[in-house]
Amino acid sequence: LASKALGSLKKWRAATHRGKAVTAYVDFPFFPEDFFDNYQMDYDVTKRFEIPQFEGGKDDFKAQIDKNLKGYLDWNTYQPKGRFVVHFEIDAKGKMSVIEIEPKVANSTLLFEDITFAFKKIKGTWKPGHINGKATTFKLRQPINFDSF
Repeated sequence: LASKALGSLKKWRAATHRGKAVTAYVDFPFFPEDFFDNYQMDYDVTKRFEIPQFEGGKDDFKAQIDKNLKGYLDWNTYQPKGRFVVHFEIDAKGKMSVIEIEPKVANSTLLFEDITFAFKKIKGTWKPGHINGKATTFKLRQPINFDSF
């Protein structure tokens, strides 16, 4: 049923980065109770939830990440290369916490600690996400491409 719902979605556009098509992940929230006897033809899952919002918007969040990484990482020691993904949570009160950074690479413990520190130093608050009007914890991810620094 979830596959059928995904197949009926229209107007997909390829993800782009700097004008080039790139592979992207798409989250598809699925609430089983909305199907079967309760299914409605105009079903719109986006009416069921709101994702957390950073007070300054996505661009401000990303700019602060970039600034903090440039300020708090010891670039001469680490010399990070490639793409990493920071997985983090925004809890029901709007508090951010870093969960994991991947991919795991050799001798990355101190680098990952500094990345986590850079995230903790972001100034601003999060409006928590909601499902059915109730504040709840959301897991989000933020890619970091060290090749572009």
